Amino acid sequence: MRQPKESFKCPECGAHIVPVLNENGEYVCPQCGVVLESSIIDPGVPWRAYTREQELRRATAEKMKRGSDTTPYSVRQQFKIGISRVRASEASLDRYLRELENVCRILRIPSYIKDDAVSFFKKAKTKGLLRGRNYKRFIAAAIYSAVKLHSSYFVDINELGELLSMNPKDILKTHKLLIEKGIIEGSKKEPSKPSNYVTFIIDKLGLTKELSSVLIHILNFADSIGHCVYFQGKRPKSIAAATVYIFSVLLSYKRSQSDVASIVNISSPTLRRIAADIPKKLDIIIEI
Repeated sequence: MRQPKESFKCPECGAHIVPVLNENGEYVCPQCGVVLESSIIDPGVPWRAYTREQELRRATAEKMKRGSDTTPYSVRQQFKIGISRVRASEASLDRYLRELENVCRILRIPSYIKDDAVSFFKKAKTKGLLRGRNYKRFIAAAIYSAVKLHSSYFVDINELGELLSMNPKDILKTHKLLIEKGIIEGSKKEPSKPSNYVTFIIDKLGLTKELSSVLIHILNFADSIGHCVYFQGKRPKSIAAATVYIFSVLLSYKRSQSDVASIVNISSPTLRRIAADIPKKLDIIIEI
């Protein structure tokens, strides 16, 4: 009701008055106080309840607003549990990968081999192979598998096992498991050559700086011996060890035969025999 500009007759007292607006938002007669019209909106609920149960049900419905979450509590709890599990899984994966990268750093494994190892480990975890198993076995197996796919690098499985406190046999078993599950392809391995082991042996002997200038000659010499018909059937790492031993003697950086042989897990007599056969078969005079 708008404030009238002219007076009119009050229906209660009959006086000619101009209605006034009081503090409650009501137009009243200034003479008798009768309420002529009210502009107050009732803030109460637009329903009635005749039982307590009906009141609670209608009150709950009244509190729900448009856009509010109406998902049942049990479903929301399951969703929260699922999210927490995913976050925990991601956190554990990050921790495992940090340990894998740390092992690669200690073993001086190139980044392209490390990337393959990370990929193998992630695939194993995605397929659920880590469930109920020691994750360190898969770290070691992933690194070992990645190294085996590349002929340019060599890692001693015993050293890898010691670094992760693992039995080399367990690493090999896990490596076979990765092949069985299709995570890696065993047929992709490139043929091993003696030169693949030369850098590893030199590094273990602490002669990297001393033999760096003739490293390319050592690599070529080792591969040429590997292709020689007289040394067919000899293991590449044995040929590599004998080659490094010969060059260390020639360059006056002699190391004991047992030290060189232990790096590639061969016996000293085997190293001595191959080192003696190389100059004989190739018609080279070398005093060893």
